[in-house]
Amino acid sequence: MRLNQNTYPSYFTMCSIKRLDPMFVHKDVLDFYGQEKNSHYDINYSLEIFKRAKKKYFITQSFSNSIKKAEDKIMEFAQKRGMSDFVKEFEDEAGILFFDGGWLLYETKDKQHTIFWFDKNILRGSCYIVDDNLYGFINEDTDFILYFVRGFLSTLWFIRNCDVEQKIIKPKEKFRENGNKHYNESESELIILDCRWFTELIRDIPFLVKGHFRWQPIGEGRSRKKLIWIEDFKKDGYHRKESKRLATS
Repeated sequence: MRLNQNTYPSYFTMCSIKRLDPMFVHKDVLDFYGQEKNSHYDINYSLEIFKRAKKKYFITQSFSNSIKKAEDKIMEFAQKRGMSDFVKEFEDEAGILFFDGGWLLYETKDKQHTIFWFDKNILRGSCYIVDDNLYGFINEDTDFILYFVRGFLSTLWFIRNCDVEQKIIKPKEKFRENGNKHYNESESELIILDCRWFTELIRDIPFLVKGHFRWQPIGEGRSRKKLIWIEDFKKDGYHRKESKRLATS
């Protein structure tokens, strides 16, 4: 993942403008808001949310795969709770979710969700959730809207309630792990989200492990520990089994 002007131009456009130009918005979205005069939110409201967005996440492929496998269970839980109560679980915040091909701007406020979806170049859609009702425009296909919203709610719930690996990359910082490269060329911190619940991780290529401290169990029953230093060493590779599967019941 590389976050820069070339890979996510629509994000960097939002960083620099004060008002959305119609050329920056998909025509169907403009038409929708032109017809819905009583809509709660004008598309330029997205700029206000953008300025309030503090947490900026990038969803890795392994994290996305975990969400997809867990989504039915999460939505089953939401239906048992009632969607109104389920939505109330989320704290008020504004944030951004980056994924391959685009990004999503969201805000939870007063137990309501506002969502704006961008591809790499323009604003493609928007919607908001009030109680059990869904308003807005993303796509004429109703099934797609429901699929989109399910994915969004499942992702937020997963971040807050499941075992998630997070790595903060500062502006202009590079990060590499397990063969994946991440470079944050923006002016804000970026949080890389990962989850290897359902992934068998195989690394056959030797790699260098940097020197580090480690607590070493000692004594009878290995009940005591002492702090030791491990020198740099070369590791031949590893094969790590998936750490978790979803319950079937």
